[in-house]
Amino acid sequence: MELLTVQYIIVAIIVLSAWIYAIYRIIQTIKHSKDKCYGCAGCTLHDEILKKQRQQSSSRPRCYRKASAFSQKNQ
Repeated sequence: MELLTVQYIIVAIIVLSAWIYAIYRIIQTIKHSKDKCYGCAGCTLHDEILKKQRQQSSSRPRCYRKASAFSQKNQ
């Protein structure tokens, strides 16, 4: 009987951890929804874009504007 209780506690901890992680990832995704370069936080280009974005106080990163200008030229 005691072993079964320990197993339930371990399963509850694992399930709770999974829920906490899922909620954390959802919150992070919502927080970074306006960042078009989300996902490449390790690249130096992304760091430079964010630095310039903070200086200009723009809501869109520079790579977004470059991509828009490039697509207009190709049409």
